[in-house]
Amino acid sequence: MKVSKSAVAVALSSALLFGCDFDVGSENSSTGGGTGGDDGGTPTSALVGPYWDIGHTSSATQTVDLPNVYIFDGKNSHYYDDDATPGTYKITTTPYSDDIEAGTITFTYYNEGAETEVTGSYTVEAGKLVVESSSFGKLTGNDEATNADIAAAVKAANDASGFNRLVQIRDTSDSARGELRLKLSDSSTNAAVSDIQVGKLTVDLTYQDGDTGGAADGKGENAYISLFASGTSNSNLHGEVIFENDFGNDIGKIKYRDNTGTMQETGDTFELGEPLTVEANWDETTFSFVVNGNSYGPFPVADESAVQVISLKIGDTTNTTNFELLADNFKVYNIEGADEELVFEDNFDGYSLGHNLSGNPYNNNSKEAIVVDGSGGSTPPGGGDDNEIVDTPSGKFVALYDNNANDAGEIRYSLPTSQRIHEQGKASVYIKNKSDQTALMNVYGLDEGEIIQVRLRENGKIVHRPESAGSSWIETGTTVDPLEWNKLSVEWDTNAGNDYKLFVNGNLIGEYERRITKAGISTRYIAVQVGTGSSNVIGEGYGTIDIDNLALYSDTAGTTALHKDDFESFELGTDLGADPSTTIYDKSGYNAIVEE
Repeated sequence: MKVSKSAVAVALSSALLFGCDFDVGSENSSTGGGTGGDDGGTPTSALVGPYWDIGHTSSATQTVDLPNVYIFDGKNSHYYDDDATPGTYKITTTPYSDDIEAGTITFTYYNEGAETEVTGSYTVEAGKLVVESSSFGKLTGNDEATNADIAAAVKAANDASGFNRLVQIRDTSDSARGELRLKLSDSSTNAAVSDIQVGKLTVDLTYQDGDTGGAADGKGENAYISLFASGTSNSNLHGEVIFENDFGNDIGKIKYRDNTGTMQETGDTFELGEPLTVEANWDETTFSFVVNGNSYGPFPVADESAVQVISLKIGDTTNTTNFELLADNFKVYNIEGADEELVFEDNFDGYSLGHNLSGNPYNNNSKEAIVVDGSGGSTPPGGGDDNEIVDTPSGKFVALYDNNANDAGEIRYSLPTSQRIHEQGKASVYIKNKSDQTALMNVYGLDEGEIIQVRLRENGKIVHRPESAGSSWIETGTTVDPLEWNKLSVEWDTNAGNDYKLFVNGNLIGEYERRITKAGISTRYIAVQVGTGSSNVIGEGYGTIDIDNLALYSDTAGTTALHKDDFESFELGTDLGADPSTTIYDKSGYNAIVEE
């Protein structure tokens, strides 16, 4: 298997890397991906998280400042080397495979400037990795995440490349709230203590409109930081910070819950979408908190027992909300006298995009807590798809108009019967959305419905709709300029799990659940649409999107084209969904006009 890669050089002075307290620690002891939890579910791979300094017995001794390290995130291997500039890491990202049950790995190994795809069995014991490979014999690696210089250099490289991931917590269920729950006594947490009598936590939060399609009706909209003792009811609270939307405004209220279980006003507010730096402190009898430098408390607590459970949550168990809570740089400390011990931290950078944090190191009561891109649409360092070459459309294109009382503007291409029987594929289209409505890209299965649905909203947000979300649309965390050409691409293989890859302008922004998750779905057609075809007729041009370079392939590599069209062969003014002389596109499409 040929593994594609790309590299990002980080040109930072080494002076920036030392003598500073960077927020990076061991992602083995405190972070990492996984799907396990209290219920003993699928375990997290021991490869995920640590900073592995991998080498073999015959390799030359490294003479540069820092050892080169590998970080595995469950999908990709990120290789950090400072060979070119000692003290400054360059990042190279490649996909890898890890069979946890069999204990085997296939990854790209770097040796004296050469790269080799290595496959072998592996073991991880006491922070040491051993890979038995046929290419190099025994490869060994130690976890270097506790090395402050290495941790600082990794963080500096990530920051310089714009790489950042965070957790997105939502409530789209009317029977459960969205929650990220940390239970200190869970073995998977690897915290140094099982409860904390005197302690603090710090976290960066954003409470904002998540645009999930849910109702914003003032019911069940609040976000919380909750500290619990032995149970998770209000009677067990050892403190709670509340962020409440002042319904109908873009202003939220900062509140807390007192020892009687009643929400109380602080008198202060925040703006929706405003970054919030939060610190919560507690001792045996009181808790206090700080939001963006403003202090509140101390307040008496309902349960004076030691804190065992920490919860970041949004919503309630009877309503849904279109708001979301974003969290990053989550740290928990145990305090004894003047000593503060960091017992848990997570910056969420060690997980693959779309990872569900319903398992270790978090408690399995966590729900709708998903890892998303927090870098404003940036990809992981070195990320991207070598097959995705972003070129600017030129010449003729198709304008889709939603000015029909009954039908949305749409262009639809159906595969001939002889080409429908394939389980994997790739589709792409360039879209410029200058309308007040949403542009929708669909990939349909034969007699099954939508395999994949992706939207470019009029505000530039990229959203998708997985099977598990029902009729709700989920934000990817990526926003683009809708008035410019943007390339949407998807790759899927219905026999290789339930996910597909979504690329925006050549950058992989995540892997998401398909609308239809059964295996072996044959692709029937691809469609691009604007609007909904409602009865509200609007003026021509007001609900318009432009599309170009529509393409459909029968393989994820994009080498076998089933259909490619730059629309240059059509006469200006041709309606590709209605003109009887046009046989390429389905007549079920509407208002798809060739323009220039």
